[in-house]
Amino acid sequence: MESERDKELDRRDEHDECDDHDQLDQLDEPTARWLSDIFTRAESIALRTDCWLYIVMQESTSPDPPFHYTSPRLRRDVPDFLERTHKKVETTMAAATIVARLPPESQTQADILAYGIHQLKRAKRKTEDVERELESAQEEIAVLKAELAAQKY
Repeated sequence: MESERDKELDRRDEHDECDDHDQLDQLDEPTARWLSDIFTRAESIALRTDCWLYIVMQESTSPDPPFHYTSPRLRRDVPDFLERTHKKVETTMAAATIVARLPPESQTQADILAYGIHQLKRAKRKTEDVERELESAQEEIAVLKAELAAQKY
């Protein structure tokens, strides 16, 4: 009788690619290829050994969240803990990218905090702009639906 692990190995071998690669299209081609290779190898190790494996990569100049690979067993065994871990890693990497952008002489706690607050306010403004655009689009959709309904009668 085939074990769940063997079935997962067979399924992954057929696809020859890890399911966690969806976000790699955000990267330039060489980086995406290298990271895909690392994640695929990690997947192979994790499935063949049934281990917990967690790999994270953060581009040092990117404001985007880090890329990560999480083994199926880790996702299965501790999903709630893993979700909290993802959030902590994202926060840590975001803080590291902020600190990395500051000149060495200004990397005091106060400067880092001020810079972080500035970035947070900037992100909030962007979010508010997007929310306004969404609201406008929803209003436009409502108008179009009303016009379409009127045309049916």
